Amino acid sequence: MITNSSPHLIDTNKIILCKAKQEDMMDVFILANDPEVRKNSFNQKNITLEDHKVWFYNKISDQKSLILVAKIDNNFIGTIRFERELNQHSSYVISIQIAKNFRGKKISEPLLKMAIKEFYNIFKNYDIIAKIKNDNLASKKIFIKNNFIIFNQNFKENYISLKYNNFHNT
Repeated sequence: MITNSSPHLIDTNKIILCKAKQEDMMDVFILANDPEVRKNSFNQKNITLEDHKVWFYNKISDQKSLILVAKIDNNFIGTIRFERELNQHSSYVISIQIAKNFRGKKISEPLLKMAIKEFYNIFKNYDIIAKIKNDNLASKKIFIKNNFIIFNQNFKENYISLKYNNFHNT
C-alpha cells in the first residue's frame, strides 16, 4: 500500500469507495467535462447538465451498471464505472476517471484494485474489459499493471481492448 511518506502521494487506506448516489451527480458531471477526461473519451463532446442528469439517474438505478465513487476525507477523487457490454452477456466494460487534483499521485492503481474487488463482490461470473485509446499510455500502463491483458487492437477506431486476468484474484 502507498502511504503518506511523500507529500505527493495519497494514503490509500483512507480512500472510501462506494456506489454512486444522487448527491454525487454534480461531482461526476464536473469530472466528465474535464478537458483531460474528454480528450481520453471516445465521445469527446462536452456533456450538458440536462443530459448528464438523465444519464446519471438512469445508471445509478440500473442493475446492469455500477458506478463507484472514490473519496478521501470527503473530497471527491474520481469514478470507476462498469457497464454491461452491448451484445455481450458475459462482460462489463470498465472506465476510470480521476479528478485533476488527484492525478499524478499514484492513486489509479490502488483504486482500480479496490473497484475490481467490489465489482466481483456484486457480479460474480463476468469478464472485465477495458477499452483504451492508443495514445492514452498512462491508462494502458495502469491496466496492464493490474492484470489486464491486451486481447484486441482496433486500428480503425484507434483503441485497444484489455481483459482482466482474474487468476490473480485481488
